[in-house]
Amino acid sequence: MSFRKTLMRMLLAIGTLTSVHTAFAHVIDCTPGYSDSRCVTPIIASPIPAPRCSTAAGWTTTSAAIWKGSHWSQPACNYQSPPTCSSGYTQTGSPVWNGSSWSAPTCQRTVTPPTTTAEEEQACQAALATLDPWGLPDSGFMHWTSALQAGQSLFGSLGGPYYGQGMTQYTKYADNPYCGFATIRSSGTPGSPSDNDLWYGIDSSGGLGYCWITPGSTVVSGVLYELENPNTCGGGPN
Repeated sequence: MSFRKTLMRMLLAIGTLTSVHTAFAHVIDCTPGYSDSRCVTPIIASPIPAPRCSTAAGWTTTSAAIWKGSHWSQPACNYQSPPTCSSGYTQTGSPVWNGSSWSAPTCQRTVTPPTTTAEEEQACQAALATLDPWGLPDSGFMHWTSALQAGQSLFGSLGGPYYGQGMTQYTKYADNPYCGFATIRSSGTPGSPSDNDLWYGIDSSGGLGYCWITPGSTVVSGVLYELENPNTCGGGPN
């Protein structure tokens, strides 16, 4: 065998062994007992964001997260539920969150329409009882004792209550051209009496009682008592 052939065979054998070693090394380099730089997970340095409270409406942060050297603590969060309307009111506008608190909702009193005019009558009875002409409590609809006070006769038995519309009956009696009436006690009259239902009582001695109520409700908008003026009516109570 020539030297040249022998050298070629040696080089071929060395190349084969090197290839086999490389192939096996690639497969087992990360198994137990073997390691190189390709077996280590790369380290990436980046800041860890602090946990925060929700930014949804109603949430606020009472205590921010604190860095503990290796991790963040949890922030202290507080939730405020939106305010609602009180019982007896209907919400017509929602509260608005401004980032730290809620605005008040828009509320409107809930009015339950009466099923009959009897409910209106009862509401007026209660209102008139609290506004007795002479400042005395009364349990009935404009029925008072016959005692005297401040030189005036109290009303006697009343006719009614009667149901009228708006200003019709009030105008009929209060603006009578033959008799003037002096207001003796009033809780005020509504700004637009014609838009209200009217209940009234007539006294045989010249007394009149009025009660205005918002139509379709039991909301009293005004109460008024009048006494016939004897100077313009040719008589009446003294």
